[in-house]
Amino acid sequence: MVQDCALEALDHTLRQLETGEITSLLARNEAGEIIGCFGLTESHGGSDPANMKTHAKRRGDDWVLNGSKMWITNGSIADVAVVYSKTDPDAGAKGITAFLVETAWEGYKPGKKELKMGLRGSSTVELHLANVYRKLGVHNRAQLATTLSSTTPPPGVHA
Repeated sequence: MVQDCALEALDHTLRQLETGEITSLLARNEAGEIIGCFGLTESHGGSDPANMKTHAKRRGDDWVLNGSKMWITNGSIADVAVVYSKTDPDAGAKGITAFLVETAWEGYKPGKKELKMGLRGSSTVELHLANVYRKLGVHNRAQLATTLSSTTPPPGVHA
């Protein structure tokens, strides 16, 4: 069930961004060919995502992500991650953007596996993002979600 929730969160977010490369990822996700994870929670933020410290800064046409996420299901085994980062600190929750990050990219590093009392059937880790460059060419600019409110997973995914 936990794996299903992580896959559903990835699928839902990809559908918000659906174009070109995303359509291919959706098909691979639905076929079970890739594993995804969803990085929103931070250790200090509690239930307030607008309080996140992970940030993305523009460098030319690219974005550079830095920060960490906590309690991420599949974070150590995923092929692709949807990572939420502050892009406009003055805009509160509306200044949060979802980035599609391939976990093989330099700077993406899962932390130690969390020891859990229950639900041991899934790997849960902290994620560290250190200067993860997100190239945005013409073909993949749509990989940026607009705001947190437009990409929040459907009810039940948080269960």
